[in-house]
Amino acid sequence: MKTKNVLFIALASVMVIGGLTAMRLVKDPWQVPADYKTMKNKVPSSKNSIADGKEIFDMACASCHGAGGKGNGVKAKNLGIELYDLSTADYQSKFTDGEIYYQSFIGREKWHDFRKAVADENDRWNVVNYIRSLKK
Repeated sequence: MKTKNVLFIALASVMVIGGLTAMRLVKDPWQVPADYKTMKNKVPSSKNSIADGKEIFDMACASCHGAGGKGNGVKAKNLGIELYDLSTADYQSKFTDGEIYYQSFIGREKWHDFRKAVADENDRWNVVNYIRSLKK
C-alpha cells in the first residue's frame, strides 16, 4: 500500500512540475538576449529576398508553423507548446527582426537550433523578411 502511495505522489509531482514548465513556456516563452533585440536585419526586404525566405521557410519551418505561419503545421500538436500565428499584427509588432531571427534560428530549451540547417546568414535574414511579409 505504501509503495502505491509513493508512486502516486511521485507521478503527481512529475505532472505538476511538467505542467508548471509548460505554463512558463506559454506565458513567458522567449528570453531573447539584448544584443538580438537590437540586431538589425542585414538583408533589405525585396521580392527576391521574400521568395528565397519563403522557400527556406517551406522546407525548414512549415511542418510546425504551417504554410502560412499560423502555427498549424502537421507537427505543431506534438510540440507541447503554443506556437504564435506569425501573421498577426500582435506578433509582428511584438518582436524586432533580431528577436525573430533569434526565435527562428537559435531557439530555446529543447527546441530547435537551426543555425546548421540554414547555415547562410543571408538566408536566415531572408526568412525573417518572409515572416514579415505574412503580416495581415
